[in-house]
Amino acid sequence: MEFNFFGFHLQLWKLHTALDYTVFALCLAGGVALLVLATKRMGKRRNDESATLRVGKKLRRLGGRAGVLLPGSVLPKSEGYADAFFISPCGAFAVRCIGWGYRISGSLRARQWRAGDAKEERFISNPFAQASFAAEAATAKLAEQGISAGVEPLVVFADPFNPSPRFSLEGGANTIGFAELKRWYRAQPDNVLDKDTIAKIARTFAPEKA
Repeated sequence: MEFNFFGFHLQLWKLHTALDYTVFALCLAGGVALLVLATKRMGKRRNDESATLRVGKKLRRLGGRAGVLLPGSVLPKSEGYADAFFISPCGAFAVRCIGWGYRISGSLRARQWRAGDAKEERFISNPFAQASFAAEAATAKLAEQGISAGVEPLVVFADPFNPSPRFSLEGGANTIGFAELKRWYRAQPDNVLDKDTIAKIARTFAPEKA
């Protein structure tokens, strides 16, 4: 059996001397250490803030020059919450980004959802409800400004340990995994908002950035 590790070509049946075994042990220990460090580093990114950065970067790329990404804090205060506000020809979305969990279950009306991984399970506040309230408040403000456009809720689970979560959700919540963002975006109609409307929406919530 042959191992290729950091340029070392090691064959178990050719490990004859003490040096051979020492080199093999050092390579094995180095690989384990790198794996542990990578896991710890990835673990530090399992939070909503890091998820928002990853999702935002992806949405910017998908939206291209026509898209606008704003922080969720620009939206009106409401019962809900959004991490980001994405505007593109495909529509306007109040986006909730979740950075932990890849086994997700719940329903539209439940106050909490279950989020889990291979070792742990947690209860989290219903992120779709949070995004929905934020979207409703944003839509109401647009109506006050005479802008005929709706804002939709979107929830993205972006756990770096597994970007393709398994969902068991009742009610058809608009919830996807990070790995599905590109497919989701391409499935949206591309003529929901024109360039002028996108600019008007952006000016409504963040005039200094429009």
